[in-house]
Amino acid sequence: MSTKHVLIGALILYLILMAAGGAAYFAVLQRPVQERPAEASVETAKDKAAGKDLGTKDAKDAEKKAAREAADKRLEAAKQREKQRAELVSGMQVITRNGTTYYSYHHDEHPMPGVYLRPFIVERDGISVLKNDVYYYSSLESENYGWLHADHLDVNADGYAMTLAFDAAKRRDKLGKGAESVTENYVVDADKNTVQMLKAVGNAANVTLRFYQAGTPGTVSALGREDIRRVRDMVTLYELMQADEQGS
Repeated sequence: MSTKHVLIGALILYLILMAAGGAAYFAVLQRPVQERPAEASVETAKDKAAGKDLGTKDAKDAEKKAAREAADKRLEAAKQREKQRAELVSGMQVITRNGTTYYSYHHDEHPMPGVYLRPFIVERDGISVLKNDVYYYSSLESENYGWLHADHLDVNADGYAMTLAFDAAKRRDKLGKGAESVTENYVVDADKNTVQMLKAVGNAANVTLRFYQAGTPGTVSALGREDIRRVRDMVTLYELMQADEQGS
């Protein structure tokens, strides 16, 4: 083998070694680059987990704040109702018998002849009931003195109209001393429609009532301003009691 061939072989071997070394070096350089995405993924997952925890905490804090604000509003509303209730009751007659409390107004035993709405409230064990009290009074001085034997009431309050029918068997009739007066009276629980009627009466400027037996003219009366105010205040008190009972 000639010297030329030896040199050529040595050159080839050198080139092979250089190529192998370069490949190894390139692989070493590439390895950290390939591992970086994995490390970044771990960091991203941690960041997401931390962000999720922070979001959950913020949501819980917001819920607690909303609950506190709602509780504060309910407490303030209850205080306002209590204040308004005290103001209304101060002008009423309040009597408690055997655990039952009655809220009403003092009524004249001998009012002007006519028909009246005199609602009152009965409260027992935290439960209130609004009673619709329809009262008719007639005296010897009345133009149309005498019994009506009424079983119907027509109500007109600034255009709002409603007719109430009663069970005549529940009517309470009373003849005054010396037959100087006669009274007819119905007291029934006020249902939703009756409550709405009483609210309309309380908010009206002009209210007329016709109390009669079916098929007869009966008698017609106009409620005075004080009578209307009393109806309004009694219904307001009842609604305040209902709100307290419902915890609103």
